Amino acid sequence: MSRVNERLGGVHHHPADSHFVTTILSRLPLALQGSVSKTYGYQFDTNGRQAANHYLLAVQDDLQGKTLLTLSDENIRLKAERLAVNFRSDDLSKAIQYLASQGFDLPAGDTGQGILARVKCAIWWQRALRRKQDREQEQLSIQLGLVRKGLQPYCSGNLAESYSGPSPAFNEDSGRLLRQCRMKAMCSVWPKS
Repeated sequence: MSRVNERLGGVHHHPADSHFVTTILSRLPLALQGSVSKTYGYQFDTNGRQAANHYLLAVQDDLQGKTLLTLSDENIRLKAERLAVNFRSDDLSKAIQYLASQGFDLPAGDTGQGILARVKCAIWWQRALRRKQDREQEQLSIQLGLVRKGLQPYCSGNLAESYSGPSPAFNEDSGRLLRQCRMKAMCSVWPKS
């Protein structure tokens, strides 16, 4: 039986599957695309087209509910600013509903005012979004078998690299957002003249 192979970014696949393969690979973080495409190619070469496509369908199932996998730092910053600006209430119950609608738990805070301040702060949202993105990517790495005993037993190499220290872009964004928050706080404290 002859198979028709085509190479798509180094991945063996059937020409009719090009759209299917690229659609699923494009939903993965760049750090995971290579591993998934390598496994897909191995499945295609050793077990055939059907087994390889079943593997990609399993990957697609693992992607369900993970919304932040491929957002860039800039997109996370913009989303954080938008989330902070969009919440305008001083009601704690509305803050809880707003957080739940975005898929977040109640932030740690001593008082209701502290919680409300966090929900209105772009820096808090930026950190929460990055933390959620890291967790989603790590969970996906575990589901795909990239983090396991004998390979990387504690965490993925990508997560370890990301915690080696904040990037200069992160420091710049955080510093700018912190200055904005301080200016807003000072403006609300100082009497108007």
